[in-house]
Amino acid sequence: MTKAVNVSEDLSKTLDQIVKGARSSFKKTETGLGLQIISGDNISKPSKDSDFVFWKNSPWELCTSIIGVPFGKVVQISGRPDSGKSTHAMQFMRLAQDQGHLVVLWDAEQKFSTKRFDNHFKGSSKDLLVVTSKMISEGADLVEALVHSARAKLPDKKILIVWDSVGGSLPKSEKGKSKRDSRQMAEAAKENGSVVRGFVMLMEEYRNKVNNEESIGVLLINQTYSNIGAPGQIESGGQKVAYHSSLIVQLTRTTDLFKTRDKVKRKVGIRAKMRVKKNHLFDGEDTLAQMLLDITAGGIAVSASDPAFKLVSETLQSSEEFESDNSGDDSWE
Repeated sequence: MTKAVNVSEDLSKTLDQIVKGARSSFKKTETGLGLQIISGDNISKPSKDSDFVFWKNSPWELCTSIIGVPFGKVVQISGRPDSGKSTHAMQFMRLAQDQGHLVVLWDAEQKFSTKRFDNHFKGSSKDLLVVTSKMISEGADLVEALVHSARAKLPDKKILIVWDSVGGSLPKSEKGKSKRDSRQMAEAAKENGSVVRGFVMLMEEYRNKVNNEESIGVLLINQTYSNIGAPGQIESGGQKVAYHSSLIVQLTRTTDLFKTRDKVKRKVGIRAKMRVKKNHLFDGEDTLAQMLLDITAGGIAVSASDPAFKLVSETLQSSEEFESDNSGDDSWE
């Protein structure tokens, strides 16, 4: 047994020497590149606050076990219309600004509300860098141009790219083509995959060459459609978009929320089911499968009707009581 331990220790020392030797072959200006050579026991995932646009003690953290949107990764929030996707995007955009980062918004659907962002989320719309193109490839080129320009002027700033939305952007093949052309979806998927791949290349290009720190994060807002012949929903945009996404969170609106004021019933928000479909950032044993959220102008909170509500700490925002129309599905799979 002692002999086996000694052999293992000797091998570990040799492996450390191999790693150090490989790293030493890189110039001082490429130290960060050398730091990408590691031994298996040093493999790590984003964990520090500085690795994220973080949203601590939040419904997001409770459901995903991840404190926010990490730099160096692609995160996707998907769902049907009016399910809270853009509300989550605004939340992370405001958090990014609060934490001193730049935000590049690709508003492909051209529905971003500066009034809502400024008044309800307390963000600063004038400090956003915005691309308004509806075209997939064209918009991606404009985003890339903004990132290059921003990094040239502010090389130490981290950047959050928000694409709202993948499913709402148009492929160049759609110009002048018959609406019955079945190849359009395939061509859109091809362009979407190329765009996300390009974003990953931007991450690599602007990774800190000295300390290997990531500086660009990507948040994709996407639509879903029914998975014919099988349960659940599928994200639009093609398989490559899902492949590059380290975390996919699906939102489904279950019901509307109401308040009665002056004897008049008013809609004040929605209740949505949050479900983690893919999570390659979490390496624990288990995490919540899904959660009910109340989404209003005042923000995003764990619904009081959710069984997970009892897990909410005093520091985690929880919902007040709302009326609902009970027309949705609050059931648990």
